[in-house]
Amino acid sequence: MMARVALAGLFAACGNSGGVECQCADPSVFIDVPADRAPAVSQVLLSGVACAGAVASCVAGGVGACTRYVFQAKQAGTCQVDVQFSSGPADFEAQVQFDHVPCCAGLYAPALAGSTIDVPGGTQDAGSAG
Repeated sequence: MMARVALAGLFAACGNSGGVECQCADPSVFIDVPADRAPAVSQVLLSGVACAGAVASCVAGGVGACTRYVFQAKQAGTCQVDVQFSSGPADFEAQVQFDHVPCCAGLYAPALAGSTIDVPGGTQDAGSAG
């Protein structure tokens, strides 16, 4: 099952001119995997126009039990996030839309709450995102 991820509140309003300083958030998106499922992650794949050439890197946990991955889009468009598991509930899939934001460098998923994709735990239905 695939979830369509909606992200919100990634950046503050940016001024267009008049010496107003832009206040932009980090454009990184995190993928959080519950600790009970982390050892079963076989790979995290990113595909689609926005993520062609992007790689999800482990930033929490460790080899064979990563609980948090991070990535940034390479261009505007849709990114397909696939978290594949060697065992347990079904693989997790989500789509994230990235776009440019006036005055901020990077690409943002302006509809994703807190810039985090939450992979459900082993007791929840796979394919939902929060």
